[in-house]
Amino acid sequence: MRKFALLTCCAIFGCASLVQTGCRNRPLLAPPGPIQHQQNQAVIHDPFPQNDIGVEEQAGRPREYQKPLAEPVRDRLYRDRSPWWYFGQ
Repeated sequence: MRKFALLTCCAIFGCASLVQTGCRNRPLLAPPGPIQHQQNQAVIHDPFPQNDIGVEEQAGRPREYQKPLAEPVRDRLYRDRSPWWYFGQ
C-alpha cells in the first residue's frame, strides 16, 4: 500500500512538473527587443569606466557613447524607474 502511495505521489508530481514546463509562453532567453530598448539598456548599464571615477578613456568608448551620463543623472536612474524607491528612504 505504501509503495502504491509513493508511486502515485511521484506520478502526480511528474505530471505537474511536465504541465508547468510545457505551458510556458515565453522562452527563457528572450530576444533583446527593438533597437531603442537596447540603446536605453546600454545607457543604464554602461559597461565603460566613468570619467569622474577613473582614468578618462578616449578610445575605449563607442562613438555614440563618448559623453557618459553625469553623476546626478546616474544616481537617479533607478529611483526614477522604480515605483518602490520611496520604501528605501
